[in-house]
Amino acid sequence: MRQVLFGIVLALSLCPVLFSQVGSRGGIHGGPMISELQADAGENVRYSVRPRLYLGVFHETVLSEHIGLLTELAYSGLGGLRRQDLIVDGVVVGQSDYQVNLNYLQLPIVFRFKTGGERVKMFADLGGYMGLLITAKGFFVGNTTLGDQTGAQNLYSKYRPLDAGVRAVVGMEWHAAPGHLLTLGLQFQQGLADIYAGTSPQNNRQYALTAGYFFDFNP
Repeated sequence: MRQVLFGIVLALSLCPVLFSQVGSRGGIHGGPMISELQADAGENVRYSVRPRLYLGVFHETVLSEHIGLLTELAYSGLGGLRRQDLIVDGVVVGQSDYQVNLNYLQLPIVFRFKTGGERVKMFADLGGYMGLLITAKGFFVGNTTLGDQTGAQNLYSKYRPLDAGVRAVVGMEWHAAPGHLLTLGLQFQQGLADIYAGTSPQNNRQYALTAGYFFDFNP
């Protein structure tokens, strides 16, 4: 059922691409990001961010000089680091680090608001996204409370297949040549769905620095 819902959102996101009667642009953007699992930390446990990667292809329906509607198909590496203190006789003697890698196929849909001159514009995006979990792996780093362990563990059954949340972006676009634009943006995503299939809720959070290129289909 959830995969069907993801398919419906994908179809809706393609509508502006197929039926756009205004300006139309397409392109690619991506870059480094840090991801975080938001969860209730237990005693001597804390969660930290992890470096990951974001990459997407997008389409913008230009509604006016100052407003556009962006739909995107993106790969997003999410997850986080769970760190637990190793305590012996009340003394912290080390740390047990467990990394969680969650890889998603995401469908963001956002409105883009622009202001500025002919060559350079500032923009702000606001909207939401839906994500389909592709893989979920976990592995220990360094010492562990269970002894030395190596190799990845498949965590797919422990996480729900769908994620959803809100997205906000601020950035700049440069008209490098007629019909060709370059972008640079700071991207933030906050998951609103509980992605963990267990009893302790978890949410995704993402911060990304993205650079992009797109071109006008009908300059």
